[in-house]
Amino acid sequence: MILERLKECDGFSKTECIIARYLLENGSTVRDASVERPAEFTESSPATIVRLCKKLGAQGYRDFRVAFVAEWEQSRHSVRIDANMPFDRDDSYEQVAWKLGNLAANAINNAISGFDQQQVDRVVKILADSDVVNVFTVGTSIPAALDFKTKLVRIGRQVNVDQDAFVQRGYAISAPAHSCNILISLSGETEMIVSYARILQARGRHTLAITADPFSRLASICDEVICLNSNESDSFSRKIETFSSFDATHFVLDCLYSWLFQTDYDRNMRHARESQRTLMELTSDSR
Repeated sequence: MILERLKECDGFSKTECIIARYLLENGSTVRDASVERPAEFTESSPATIVRLCKKLGAQGYRDFRVAFVAEWEQSRHSVRIDANMPFDRDDSYEQVAWKLGNLAANAINNAISGFDQQQVDRVVKILADSDVVNVFTVGTSIPAALDFKTKLVRIGRQVNVDQDAFVQRGYAISAPAHSCNILISLSGETEMIVSYARILQARGRHTLAITADPFSRLASICDEVICLNSNESDSFSRKIETFSSFDATHFVLDCLYSWLFQTDYDRNMRHARESQRTLMELTSDSR
């Protein structure tokens, strides 16, 4: 980390420490400044600035400037974001964008920290061996589920996702023995989703819960549980929108797809390319 090394000044000369302090205190001016500007304000020379840049691992001042500004901007906006109310009335558009970006990154990092490798191995094996993948969810998680379906269909997998509650119930009742059934509920208490889990449990079908509450009814019923850790309320009365939980859900589903893809990488790559080629040759809509 460039900022940390500049703060520590470890192994720096007295002049280099002065330059480091200037850079840290004037980060906003570095983006468009030539090497002469910090040299002038620190009463040093451009050659001294360049030597410091190389000491920090850059090829020269220009490379250093790009990396430094990126880190400086990130540190300036890297604050704890309330997942329920991620931005304020007086925030600028730029501040809103940075806060949402940090919120998404936090949601993804929290999801990664919750992965258990042995559990991942079990889940991926069930996915790989399944004849059908059923996804049960409601509300804002449906777009993420539909995107997951699109990805799996492109590599030749049978996936069922539907917004209609009666159709979802039908998927639960008719789920074949070799099926992987993914149930998504932030609270883990969505009555409809819990009822599908009970149907699947009664029929001995494998179930995977994606939820923020490992102690919820849904989690207690399902065979495997992946926790989102989104730090988001399950009540719309206490939040603006489902930014964090949506990002986390989408990310977990993307991981499931990618892990499955890797179980037979070459075959899945061939299938994806053949599907695209067929689409281009036989249909007018190649999107």
